[in-house]
Amino acid sequence: MRALSSISKSRRNFLTVFCLLIFFSMANISCDDTDDDDTDRGGEYALPNDDDTDQDADDDNNDDIVDDDLNDDDSGDDDSEDDDSGDDDFGECIVPYSGIILEKNTLLCPGVYDLPSDINSLFAISFGKDDITLDCQGATLIGYNFCFSDVNDPWFLGISVYDVSNIAIQNCVIKNYCIGINSHAVQNLIIRDNDLFNNSHDSYGAGDNIQIVNTDGSTVENNYIEGGLNEGIYLDHGASNILIINNEIKDVGNNGVSCGVGGCSRVFVEGNVIQNVEGDGIEFENSSEISIDGNSIFSSQSNGIKFQNTSVSEVMNNIIRNNSGYGIDIGLDSFDNAIYNNLLENTYNAKDEGLENTWNIDLDCNVPNVVGGNCVGGNYYSDYTGVDSDEDGIGDTPYAIPGTSTSIDYLPIIMQE
Repeated sequence: MRALSSISKSRRNFLTVFCLLIFFSMANISCDDTDDDDTDRGGEYALPNDDDTDQDADDDNNDDIVDDDLNDDDSGDDDSEDDDSGDDDFGECIVPYSGIILEKNTLLCPGVYDLPSDINSLFAISFGKDDITLDCQGATLIGYNFCFSDVNDPWFLGISVYDVSNIAIQNCVIKNYCIGINSHAVQNLIIRDNDLFNNSHDSYGAGDNIQIVNTDGSTVENNYIEGGLNEGIYLDHGASNILIINNEIKDVGNNGVSCGVGGCSRVFVEGNVIQNVEGDGIEFENSSEISIDGNSIFSSQSNGIKFQNTSVSEVMNNIIRNNSGYGIDIGLDSFDNAIYNNLLENTYNAKDEGLENTWNIDLDCNVPNVVGGNCVGGNYYSDYTGVDSDEDGIGDTPYAIPGTSTSIDYLPIIMQE
């Protein structure tokens, strides 16, 4: 069980180091230790146009920079601000405008804002320094409801995070951008408690609700994502050390959570609810050390979970129902993966065309399984026809996994009366 031991140890070590890193580098951010598209859509054309951004800044006499003096009406306010709790030092809320670049912790004033208001502004909000928290306080940012028709053109971004570190985005409502939140070349990013609706809402189908590219160390948690013609959460180009936890994703036009052809590593997808997406619920390509744990995936128009050329990973404790493709599809060149304790109720429950993947762990009757039985071993398959003569919740005969790998689940779970 190389996959099981390596990824479990890796996961524990990563969570500890990741949270310590966030704690020491960014005191105003908390971190809780909680548990088939082949087109390479790299992040380079998701970046703001530098020339346009610089020109806008010059034309506005640098009014688009939120500097340290913003909202300081009186010179005597400094001492009183220092006397406050000072945990986050946000100051007063501001009204956002198209193309604003943040250089300090920022609160938005609650309201509904049509941004960008000018087609030359390619992002609503961006960051000019490290160590910034943006708290929208429920403010709604609304974009133009379309993407450019050519992938080589720049795209409209709701919130752009580029080449900075230690950034948090929280309590925002983001609608109708080509990409709702875009992260490129970033270290240590937290995206939490946001609502994203209909980003990439255009007939071209480009963009995503959340896109994380070439980024190391991110947490995406407690977000609600609905609609749009492409991905719910999209990773690519070496995104690594990513936590995707406790999000709800529904009705998106492609995959719920996915990593593209550029590959990802050390990604933990845990406790998410994904339903009624047009592609796969969760899909990883060219990736390694992936943990997919405790998710509920319902009614995807393709597969519940799909791996392609993805290795040394775990898929466990998931509830996967009513998906049109396979419940779990392990594709070509995927090896050394462990798949166990999943509930599979689909027309086609499983397929394995990889190498040396295991579909059960050693029998463990000290913890309950995914259907409430007393023992964990393999997976529950709705089409399993074997019996359980000793009533231990484990089938007496193995379950043969369809596909070219000839994999076998030797300890299939039975749902006891």
